[in-house]
Amino acid sequence: MSVFVDNLKNDIRSDFERRLRQDIYSNKLHGGDRLNSESHFMRRYHITRYQVRKVIGTLEREGLLRSVRGSGTYIIPVEERGLKSEVQQQKIRSRQILFLYFTNEMSEELLNRAEIYDPIFNGLSKILHHKGYNFLFAKVDESMQPPPCMKNKDIGGIVFLGNPGKEFYKQFMAALECVGINSYNPALDCSFVVEDDFNRSFQAVEYLYELGHRHIGFFSDCSQRHLGARRYMGFLNAITYFGLPLNPEWIVNFQQQDFKRCTSPWSNIPDYTKELKPALNASQKISAIVCIDDPRALAVKTALEKLGQTIPEDISIVGGYSYRQIFGDFTSICGNLENVCAEAACVLIDTLEKKTDCIRGRTIMIRPQLSVGDSTAAYADNSCNDMNKE
Repeated sequence: MSVFVDNLKNDIRSDFERRLRQDIYSNKLHGGDRLNSESHFMRRYHITRYQVRKVIGTLEREGLLRSVRGSGTYIIPVEERGLKSEVQQQKIRSRQILFLYFTNEMSEELLNRAEIYDPIFNGLSKILHHKGYNFLFAKVDESMQPPPCMKNKDIGGIVFLGNPGKEFYKQFMAALECVGINSYNPALDCSFVVEDDFNRSFQAVEYLYELGHRHIGFFSDCSQRHLGARRYMGFLNAITYFGLPLNPEWIVNFQQQDFKRCTSPWSNIPDYTKELKPALNASQKISAIVCIDDPRALAVKTALEKLGQTIPEDISIVGGYSYRQIFGDFTSICGNLENVCAEAACVLIDTLEKKTDCIRGRTIMIRPQLSVGDSTAAYADNSCNDMNKE
């Protein structure tokens, strides 16, 4: 029992240390801010004063915190962390990695959700910290202005999410080693690590096929975005591979005009009954729909229920997510975002440290995984099966 209790205490202390370090690196706690009291952390995390002090001591040795006798413990500003000379300054800059995200790919609101932020932070930090690298978070909004750390050349490399565009990349990023995540752009001369969106839809069709479904449709309201296009191609490839019929009436694939609908959590679910009616009125009955992600799966489920369908008894639905589900308990394909970020950190370090087997310009795909929920059910239609055999 004592071993179990000790392990539990260590887990709680580790959670406190991870969250405190995460808040510092993500600038939720700014340079110069004073930490809350030890008593505050004791109450919040249910840990002892000794455990609080041990974590603070660890972060002090990392150069993130400074204790001032009689005053408190303060966050050390990035520009002051361990900088004593120009030589030391340059050395620290070379071991400082920037996570840069572009709001043209993901809104700040969506990035800050735990389901997205945590796997990005965890995946990068577990590799970078282990290798002795520090990292920062920054964004580029519609103005396409780089953050100060890029202008001041305070970083040694970049992991980025989103589309910097060729001109921005050439002007501000090309001189540094860069690795993109989930945002492949062949016009940029750098490495990429991405969720295998093609395989994501392929797996969804394969699973439905194994359940007995033969009339499978597709739903996307982001047809012009790279992830939507890749997931649609994966769907088409699977339909061909398994010898299934492809009925255009079962395909709903268009571009949502409101960009925020593509990137932000919805305050209200869009009504797609009009778009889905043709699939229900088709001459051959549709039995399942592959959606590009869980938010669309929720919208499809809501629309189908308005049209008198029951999920999954009448129609099965497969969605997708990057790390942890935000909506419902759908059968979904998980893109393993944490593993994507960890691999991106490994690729960047290999390039920075000039590993002999490192090839700049790699594109690495991380295989997604199936997560079975309550939105799919086995389907038996003898007429469909007979037709497929023929």
